[in-house]
Formats: sequence, structure tokens, C-alpha cells
Amino acid sequence: MIFRRTVGIVLRCTDYSETSKIATIYTRDHGKVRALAKGAKRKKSDFLRILEPLSFLEIVYIQRKSGLHILKEACLIDSNLDLRQQLSKVARGLYFLSLIERTQPEEDPDRAVFELLSSSLSALRRLSFAENVPIVFQLRLLKHFGRLPSLTACGRCGSPWKGSATYDPQSGSFLCRACRKDGKRRLSRGTLQALRRLAEISLERCGRMRLSKEQRSQIAPVISAMLRAAVEADLPAESVVNSLLRGGETRCE
Repeated sequence: MIFRRTVGIVLRCTDYSETSKIATIYTRDHGKVRALAKGAKRKKSDFLRILEPLSFLEIVYIQRKSGLHILKEACLIDSNLDLRQQLSKVARGLYFLSLIERTQPEEDPDRAVFELLSSSLSALRRLSFAENVPIVFQLRLLKHFGRLPSLTACGRCGSPWKGSATYDPQSGSFLCRACRKDGKRRLSRGTLQALRRLAEISLERCGRMRLSKEQRSQIAPVISAMLRAAVEADLPAESVVNSLLRGGETRCE
């Protein structure tokens, strides 16, 4: 038997039997793992109150060659309780978890993605104004995938931006006024400049930026379209993504 010890963030927990659960955890050292937590639903189980989405844990599990791993130990490092107590923030946090679960393959460690998830949840919790954290999180994820289009020049003719731009999902790039075919997913020059700044700014400093309602309405569908063009996964509903990016409150399933 191979025992693995690592730290991770709980993405999802589902019922397995009357007494046990399956925990999906994104770990620092082994990527996304799915482990059977035997007896996790029993009242005296050490797993009962800590195997919750958003919990940051130190875990020990038995690695199996196929099927579910076996979770042996779990120690709570941070429950993110203060994050859970704010509806708008917990909805954004759960969206981060959903996005990681749906885009990351199992048993494929990626320390950069783990650090991005951890730091984004931390910023979401600490910042009094956290409306920009989901935008920065997704821009960083797109950049990591190598699918963040140029925000300085047209993706077709290469001309520097002088006015508005339109996102083209077929080419995965922004097009200038001369190259675009229609006005869908259009960003004004000011919105494009704001998006460029958000792509470069740190998570800690993004709370100092303020976007207008119009800018958020322009950015939300564009980021949703960029993600769908970048990854082959069943992503959360576009209406959910748009609501989170526009500052609305919603539940993410």
C-alpha cells in the first residue's frame, strides 16, 4: 500500500453509502484526487464536520491503482468559515471550486493552479471589496492554459487598439473594428483597458479598482465565451458566470 500525505482544498463531497462519502480534493502535490471517506456520515466520525467544500485540509490517503483512493486521515487547517458567512462571497468561492473540478484532470498535479485557487479564496475572504476577484481568477486561469488572447492588438491584423474590440470565439481572439464581423461581445476602449489592467494586477490590489455597471456587463459574457473556447469541459451555466462577474448573488451548482 502507498500512503500519500499532502494538503488540499475540498472541491466536492457526495454520498457513497449510508455511512460513507466520496471526497473530491484538489491537492498541492497530486492534483485532483477522489477518495472514499469510510464512515464519514457517522456522528462520531472525525470526517463529519471537516469534509466540506472550501475546507483547507492536511490529508493522508491510501493510493490505489484503480478506482477510489481511501481517505485515512484529515486534519482541518482552515474552514474558511468567514467566507461561508457571506452569501455573495461563498457563491464566488463555490464557482472557483466548480471551475477547477471541471477543468482539471485527475492525478495531474499543477502547483500553479493550486496556488491560484488558494490565493484567490484567500483574497475573496480578506478583501472588503472582492467583486473583481472572480475576473482576475479566470484571467489567470486562461493565461495558465495559454488561452488568454492579446489585449493590446487585433488578433487578425495585429493593429494596436485605437477603439473598441470584439471577441471572436472561433479564433479565440479580439478583433478590431475593421476585422470584426458583428458587434457581439464588444468591449469599449475603456473596458478593454480595464480588462488589460485586471490581467496584470495582483489579487491583493484588484480590490482597489472599480468597474462601472456597463463595464461589468461587457466583461461578463466575454470571459464566459473565452473559457468555453479554451477548455473542453462542461462549464457552469453562462447565466451563473455572468451573474457572479456582474456582482449579482446566486448559487453555483
